[in-house]
This record gives sequence, structure tokens and C-alpha cells, in this order.
Amino acid sequence: MTASSAQVGEGSDPAMVYLVGAGPGHPELLTLRGRRLLSRADVVLYDALVHRSLLTHCKPGARLRFVGKRAGTPSERQSRIHDHMVQAARAGKSVVRLKGGDPLLFARGSEEAQALHAAGIPFEVVPGVSSPSAVAAYAGIPMTDRHLSSSVAYVTATESPEKDQSSHDWPKLATGTETLVIFMGLRKLDSLMGRLIAHGRPANTPAAVVQWASLAKQRVVRGTVGTLAALAQEADLGMPSLTVVGDVCKLHGVLDWHGRLPLAGKRIAVTREDLAPGVASRLWDLGAEPCHIPAIRSQADPGWDKTAVPFLSQLGSYDWLLWTSARAVRFFFDALGRQGLDARALHGVRVATVGKQTAQAARDFGILTDLVPSVQHGTALGAALVDHLTQAQPRETGVAPGLRALIPQSAQAHPALAQVLCGSGLFKTVDTWPLYQTHGDVNVEALESHLSDGPFDGLTFASPSAVHSLWSACPEPLRHTLFSCPLFSVGPRTSEAVRSLGLKVAREATPHSMDGVVNAVLRHFQDPA
Repeated sequence: MTASSAQVGEGSDPAMVYLVGAGPGHPELLTLRGRRLLSRADVVLYDALVHRSLLTHCKPGARLRFVGKRAGTPSERQSRIHDHMVQAARAGKSVVRLKGGDPLLFARGSEEAQALHAAGIPFEVVPGVSSPSAVAAYAGIPMTDRHLSSSVAYVTATESPEKDQSSHDWPKLATGTETLVIFMGLRKLDSLMGRLIAHGRPANTPAAVVQWASLAKQRVVRGTVGTLAALAQEADLGMPSLTVVGDVCKLHGVLDWHGRLPLAGKRIAVTREDLAPGVASRLWDLGAEPCHIPAIRSQADPGWDKTAVPFLSQLGSYDWLLWTSARAVRFFFDALGRQGLDARALHGVRVATVGKQTAQAARDFGILTDLVPSVQHGTALGAALVDHLTQAQPRETGVAPGLRALIPQSAQAHPALAQVLCGSGLFKTVDTWPLYQTHGDVNVEALESHLSDGPFDGLTFASPSAVHSLWSACPEPLRHTLFSCPLFSVGPRTSEAVRSLGLKVAREATPHSMDGVVNAVLRHFQDPA
């Protein structure tokens, strides 16, 4: 729905406001249209129920402003939200107003659109997956069913305070449709169920409350119209939640595929600098919610430009180029581009990578790897390369080493790989290029925000530096809260870092990769012993 005849597209007027539905919680339920608009927006105004990981789609430098509302807590006035949108659009900024669920279903998207229209600001409304749709899909409680319900009504328990009286006709709502869905009714659940009974809804009608639909922390309480309020109170359910009344609630036990996933209900913290899409998607697919809390940050080494010319000018003289991380690949090609070069500079150079993810990073730049060992750490890469070379051309006694290798790496990298190659007797030259630096960089406020939703069920580490950075950044009692859950390590050196702090490693990854870390998490919860 567009409130202007202006064309919407890549070349459209930047003074545009997009009211985008973020969906019910699960970040992968954002529409493709919503994601594309997020990636282009100059200003993003987001709500409390918007999943944090959606903000990673925003472009660097975009202004992100939280304007969420939560009952019982201080929140942004609606008039101020209108002002933010109008002022940013008049300044020529593309604005995304990111709203939980769908902007026009029991949200204030209509009010916001009217305010924009009154101010002469062009806008577009991008629909989102609604919470009833999420309850139907993720809790196995369909809104309709051919055998159980052919009608459904949506009603909110929270109406505008400016109304003189409620517009709800409870005598009709109680029995008017086979399925009744009540938004924002948890605090009034006892009186709401009482009204339904008083107006003719049988007390034994199946009913359910679903909290945090579509997320790992989703909870479902089932009962009847007569018992649901007491059961929800006993379970200590909170908001956001949705109440469903009707025979369709009987299907939860049959259709609840999400609750049967192996990591259902688990919140797993990932401390990698970048949350690889494959890792996040796999955790979601297993029923877990990945919580990204980066513990380190990488940046180009201050002296990279001074070292780049000597190394890059003689690239063709190296026999082997070895990458030990996807990060090293990216920094290498960044340095290559800054010197006006591209992948053609590697003509004739053979390439080895520490694992499949690093190999994929190389493929993204058009480079196919010649060697990827099955065991994924630096020492194993060196041993695999030595073994590969020895098998390909058995060494002759007394023959001088003649191979040359280049290892672009972090300034803090462990020297084990270079040591293995130097000690093999095969290499005349092993150059290590300190291309980037890794620093501890923990956003404690963001971490506390994650923990406000509940403790983590697992904490994963992809490097020793991430372990030490997170430990050092966290004061007590936050440190105790964070590190009291099972800890998962990507490999031996990371495990050693965990144990050096007097902590226990629940499981170590096999293979030593982030996929292996996910496997370790899965094995731990399937067989805790």
C-alpha cells in the first residue's frame, strides 16, 4: 500500500518512510522486501519486539533508534515517533519504521501512516508475518481447520484510552466465531475468560496461551476457558503472548513440530566476531535461538601498508599461500585491492586453507583451494601440507629445501603453523604477514540486554582471544551469570584458554570448526552425560 504516486524503487525519492513489519520474532521470517529496505535505510526506528539480529541487515553508518514500548516501563511517546519520521524524511533520509508483527494488525501503523500523510511525507507499508500466523505455524494451533473451525475473530484486550467505552460486543464475540484470538490479554485473562463463560462460551472449550511465538523461548500453556487463567498464572507466563480459544487448540499435540526439535527452547550465545549465516541458520533449524555477543574485533594492522608492497610484489614467487581463517582471506583481498591487484596476482600459487569455511571465503573471491585438511587448526594444516608434499615428491637425503610459503594472518596468531613448515626441511622461506590485529571488544550493555530475556543455555567460543576478552570485560556478578552455563570450544587451544580460568569445557568441537561447535552443542543436549 503506497500513499503516493511516486515510484518506489532503487531510484525513488529518498524522503520516503517505509513502515515495515518485522514479523513475530524469528528473524528469518522478515520478508525479502523488508530486508532490502533495511539494507538501504539511512534511519531505522525499531520496536521492542524486533529481534536484535535484524539490525545486522542495516548498512554501515545507518542511524538506529530504539522507540519501543513495553507495558510498565518508560517508553517513547507516539507523537515523538511521528516527529522522528517526519524530520528524518524532510532531511532527505530514507526511513524504515521497523515494527513487530504486521504494521496494521493491532499496531499503531495506521496512526503513523496518517501522521505521515498529514505531513505530506510519502510512505509505503510492507506487511509482516503476524503473531496469529506464528502461533498457528510454531505452536501447532491453526486459526482454522476444516473439521474444527471455519471462522476466526481477532480482538485486542487493550483499547485506546481515548475511547468513551469499549467497542467490543462480548455477547456476540463469545460465541460468534469458532476460533477467538485475543491480543494483549494476559493481564486480564481471568476476567476475559469469565466474560466468555458469562456470555455463553462453554467453560470446557479448549484454550491456550502462547508466549514468544516462533522463538526458542516459546512457551505454550493449554487448558480450557474455565482453567486457562489459573494455569497461565501458575506457569508465570509473561508478555508478549497471544490467547487462542476454540477446538483448534486440541491440535497442538499433533502439530507442534517446533517443540520436538532437538534444541527447542535453548538460547545459545555465539561469541564470534561475525555470526556466520550458516551457523545461525543451523541453530535456528535445530530449534535454538543464536544470541550474537561478539567478544573480539579485527582491524587492519597499522603497518599493513608498509608490509603490503614487499609481500604483494613477490606473490608470484611463493609456492604456497596458507590462510588460517576466513577473516585472513578477507583482509588479504582488501590489501590486494588497495594495491590495484586482484585474484590474478595469485597465478601459479597453490593455496591451502584451515577448513571448509575458510575455503568458502576463498571461493567467494574466485580462488579454489588445493588443500583442506580434515582436522581444522593451524598445526594440522601445516602437518597436512608437509604430508601432501612428501607423498607427492618423496624427499631425497641431502637435498636443500626450496619451497616458499606465505601466511597472511593476525598479528596475534600462534606461531605453530610456521614452526611446522620451517621444521619440515621442505621450505626455504616461510613468511608470516601480520595483516590484521584482533582486540577484545565486548558490548556489556548489549550482553546484559540479551541476558534480560533469560540466561543462556550454552556459550560458544571460536578462539582463545574470545574467551579472555569476554572474561575480562564482564564484572561480577555478570561474569558468574554468563559463565555458569555449559561452555563449548572450537578446538584444543580454545579449550586450554577456558580451563586456564578454572572453568570446565562441556564439549570440544569435532571437527574444529563452527559447524563442529554446533554439533558439540547438539550432542551435549542429546546426551548430557
